[in-house]
Amino acid sequence: MKRIMFVCTKNSCRSQMAEGFARAMGGDQVIVASAGLNPTHVHPMAIQVMAEVGIDISQHTSKSIQAFNPQDFNIVISLCGCGVFLPTEWLLLEGFQDWQIDDPDGQPIEVFRRVRDEIKDKVSQLISTTKLDQFITVRAPYHGEKDSFSLAFNAKLQDFSTRVSYIASFVSS
Repeated sequence: MKRIMFVCTKNSCRSQMAEGFARAMGGDQVIVASAGLNPTHVHPMAIQVMAEVGIDISQHTSKSIQAFNPQDFNIVISLCGCGVFLPTEWLLLEGFQDWQIDDPDGQPIEVFRRVRDEIKDKVSQLISTTKLDQFITVRAPYHGEKDSFSLAFNAKLQDFSTRVSYIASFVSS
C-alpha cells in the first residue's frame, strides 16, 4: 500500500485539494495526508471548488509537516516548489516529487477551478501508477525456479508452438 503525503506552504488550498482527490480516487488502496510548512486554515474557496466536483473537504484541517514522521510515508508530493524547504528526511524518500502548481490564494474562483483540475489530473496519474505498482512488485520466480503459473504458461507456449509448426508444414507444402 502506498502512503502519500501532500505538502505545500500553508496546507490551505493545493495540498488540501490533492488530499481530497487522492482519498476519493485511491480508496483503501492508499493512505493519504497533507501538511504545510506554515499551516494556516483550509481556504473556503478550496472547499467550494472541491464541493463542485462532489468532494467534501470541509472537515479537513491545516496541519504542520512537523506533526508527521517521514518514515510513515513512501511518496511525498510538494505542490508548490516548497520541497527545497522540507527537512532532508522528507526529500530522501523514494517517491519525492515537486509538482510546482500555481497558488490560487487571493485569485478569482476561475483560478481555483483551473488549479483544482490540474491537481485532479496529476493525482489521477499518481493513483493509477500506484495501483499498477501493486502488480509490478509481485515477485517473479528466480531463474530456474518453477511455479504453477510458469509451468502452465510454458505448457501453453509449447502447445502453441506445436500448432504453428503443424500449420506451417501444410503452408510450405
